[in-house]
Amino acid sequence: MPNQKHWMMPPDNPDTLSDQNQPTDPFAGAGFSGHPSCRLATSFELATSVQTQRFLPQETARLERLKSPRRRREMETSFILRRKLIGVVAGCAPEDVKLETSEDGAPRLERPSGWSLSLANKGATTVIAMDPAPAEIGVDLEFVRVLDWPAMLDMVSAEKEREAFKQVYAARDDSAEAFLKLWTIKEAVLKTTQRGFRAGPKAVETPPSILDGSGQGQLSAFGERYDFWTTRSGDALISLARKRN
Repeated sequence: MPNQKHWMMPPDNPDTLSDQNQPTDPFAGAGFSGHPSCRLATSFELATSVQTQRFLPQETARLERLKSPRRRREMETSFILRRKLIGVVAGCAPEDVKLETSEDGAPRLERPSGWSLSLANKGATTVIAMDPAPAEIGVDLEFVRVLDWPAMLDMVSAEKEREAFKQVYAARDDSAEAFLKLWTIKEAVLKTTQRGFRAGPKAVETPPSILDGSGQGQLSAFGERYDFWTTRSGDALISLARKRN
């Protein structure tokens, strides 16, 4: 997907983000129910932890592919922060968390056992979602900002969905936020498959009735039904999804 990384990067100025090393539940107080456990944190102050952290071989390989020192440090921080957040939900120490990845690159929680896991990070911000196994869940995170959403919409939405979105949002001031909500809901559902974007974003239909709704509902994709939840925390949009049994 050309230029996707440029379009979907978080704000360039990290000073626009507050340091929230203390984990928060972005869905707390939103009136939602039944969603997977979710924790969000932002941190720029884990430099000492980075020096002593032993990363997985897959994590080390990913870090080595990053050319930007800033992006490398952000990813190192996320690798540490996700273990802290998992520990908060599971009630264990971060050093007791053991993460692996599937052949398709999806995270898998080896220890503590008994949990399904999904995670996302943008810049210095990391979010995790957990549910008792064998739940099929997904979480995604994006920052609200100006972006070239029409070009991206063509890549992720089928014609009917594109036209419906443009008809409702093209002239609205919140069109970029609406697109990012569409994007994060799609990504959350795609992550439930353990294949991510390769599963096919156009198969996940997000009509305007969902985007302008309460933030909690159901949708269809891949011949299945999914529950979804979406909320905004500061400039961050976070969406969760769970495949219905």
